[in-house]
Amino acid sequence: MENLSSFSAVILAAGRGSRLHPLAQSSKTLIPILDKSLFERHLDFLTEAGIQSVITVINGEKTLFQEVCRKEKYMSLNCRFLVQEMPKGIADALMLCRQVVSDKMLVLLADTYFEHTNIKSMVNDVTKKFSNGADAIINVRPVEDPRQITRECTIEFHRDGLLKQIIEKPETPLNNLKPCGMYFFNSSVFKAIQATPPSLRSGELEITDAIQRLSDLGGQITHGENVRFDININTPDQYLAANLHVLNTMEQNVYTGSNVTIGNDVTLTNCVIFDNTTIEGNMQMKNTLILPGSSLYGHGEYSDCILGTKMEHVAMSNNADTR
Repeated sequence: MENLSSFSAVILAAGRGSRLHPLAQSSKTLIPILDKSLFERHLDFLTEAGIQSVITVINGEKTLFQEVCRKEKYMSLNCRFLVQEMPKGIADALMLCRQVVSDKMLVLLADTYFEHTNIKSMVNDVTKKFSNGADAIINVRPVEDPRQITRECTIEFHRDGLLKQIIEKPETPLNNLKPCGMYFFNSSVFKAIQATPPSLRSGELEITDAIQRLSDLGGQITHGENVRFDININTPDQYLAANLHVLNTMEQNVYTGSNVTIGNDVTLTNCVIFDNTTIEGNMQMKNTLILPGSSLYGHGEYSDCILGTKMEHVAMSNNADTR
């Protein structure tokens, strides 16, 4: 097996992105990370992995998603969309796909930016583990900051590599392993979701609870190390961090989109400047992201922030004039 052509892919993109407002006007999956949206980056990965069937669960309007799928480089993909009418949790969104996915599936949390390891190694790893009886593969990676785990979830495995426990948003991590935004399941996950009650914490059907229930029902859940970096994008500071991370991996000091005007007295260090932007005046910017369509005039120093003409909630220097 040279690719994952027999797998369906499920992109769970129904999150409202309220904590990212007004950065995310429709879906946070469509906001850009440098030159591509999260959604487009996910499709690039799926195309490279050889997957042909892609189901995206959204919260409403699909037009903007369809525009991305119509690009020539995605012509090999069969893209379909399902709507989660009410925000009932990730596992509930996955359950909507039960009738349209193949027996094995790759599930991506759409609001996560991630960098995968070698595709060939990933395919070999997944194929081998499913051949050996795995029902699910949870991708994990070690992290140094325990807050990354307490914001998401913690996971622990037995010595034989099978799941021991997984806990959503723990007060104290079980170890330094953090699950990433990529899962592999077979169809047994749907029986586990049906047997999973809503979370007492959130009232939603959480994917972590469904994974634990699958294990409790006798499912063989193991782990993979097919993600070398990931960041869940729920807040403006996480959005900034993701853009700056990608900028650094590209070994660029500044990224500029199209139709950008930068004055002679503007100094930029490690900055992301999106399309249709004008920056004039004696301004020094570092680790800063400028939103599309912004017009910035004035003087001052700006660091570790997001600036934009209509970003009223972003802390800015008193010397800034955003028109």
